[in-house]
Amino acid sequence: MTTRATTKAPARTKRSKTVRQTRVIKKRPQTAKARTAKPAAAAIDLKGLCSSYGLTRQDITRFTGYSPRAVENWASGSKTSAASTRALRELESILSALAELMETSYVGEWLKTPNQGFHGATPMQVIERGDAGQVWQMITLTGTGEPR
Repeated sequence: MTTRATTKAPARTKRSKTVRQTRVIKKRPQTAKARTAKPAAAAIDLKGLCSSYGLTRQDITRFTGYSPRAVENWASGSKTSAASTRALRELESILSALAELMETSYVGEWLKTPNQGFHGATPMQVIERGDAGQVWQMITLTGTGEPR
């Protein structure tokens, strides 16, 4: 552990004597965790998602809740915040799970089609109102073949 002494400006006591105050600052060695840089999150290819799954950027906007301008910026390669990255990763997860159940090109259409399992709402509407868990439940039940 490295130490370094620093001095403050002289302080006056009640008796008018100048007293020099010294305090020791201890430098802690860096831990392995602090030295290790976090790996950069892999960029999400919005153009690829849209073309593969039959989605539009407007669909991405609806799913994530972010503005069309933000989605355009992401599509052009701008850096995403941690929260927007989470939303995009969630979208990516749902899309890939659906692609295991149906043709990839049909996923976007399924998300926009009213579904009796959601009381006539589309899966996209369910996700928009914050109930992505219901869509995940539908995916899980469909994948296992269990009735709802």
